[in-house]
Amino acid sequence: DLTLSGNFSVVNGSNVNTNFIVNGNVSASGSISGFSLLYSTGTINLTGSQNNINTVSAEKDVTLSGSGAYTTVNSLTNVTMSGGVSAVSVNTNGTTTLNSSAKVTTVKSIGNVALTGGGAQAASVYTDGNVTMNNGSITSLLMAQGNLTEASNGSVANGQIGGTLTKPSWNNNIHVTVVNGLQVPITPLTATTIQSTVIDAWPLKSSANLAFDHDASN
Repeated sequence: DLTLSGNFSVVNGSNVNTNFIVNGNVSASGSISGFSLLYSTGTINLTGSQNNINTVSAEKDVTLSGSGAYTTVNSLTNVTMSGGVSAVSVNTNGTTTLNSSAKVTTVKSIGNVALTGGGAQAASVYTDGNVTMNNGSITSLLMAQGNLTEASNGSVANGQIGGTLTKPSWNNNIHVTVVNGLQVPITPLTATTIQSTVIDAWPLKSSANLAFDHDASN
């Protein structure tokens, strides 16, 4: 497992080719930045002001809070975002939960999706499950195979659902059409699709043109 606190930054002039791969769980607070990929075979739990991280991927749950900004978030299980966290794309084999002021451009979730709190927002949501909302908003498109339940004054700009619509009678902000048997194709993620190829270079040492090593005195 890996636990980080304080400020941790990779300085390489760009974050397009720095992969940080952990065999275990990752927990970080404070500020970490400069990664093109942060990958965990376990869970990822990030709090604080993370930034300049292109992709966060985990084989188990991803939990993001604080004020981090991410490009892509992937999980083979579930993703939970809260606080002022934002992401361009969230992809899960399980559930996606957006709390408080979390914002995502596109959610693709095989499991259920929840938007709770007046600031929770997604532009587009695609799910094979149900959608529950409590004052959240979907500002562009909802495509859900299951049910849509809005507990209060949330909004959906446009969309289709395959199940039932439940909302307060006075809420006129939900604009969806019920399509019986609606299918929303979402390709399941795998450990291979959410990370770059990892190569152990040590067995190739004898073939290297230049290699750095250390002696007994380091």
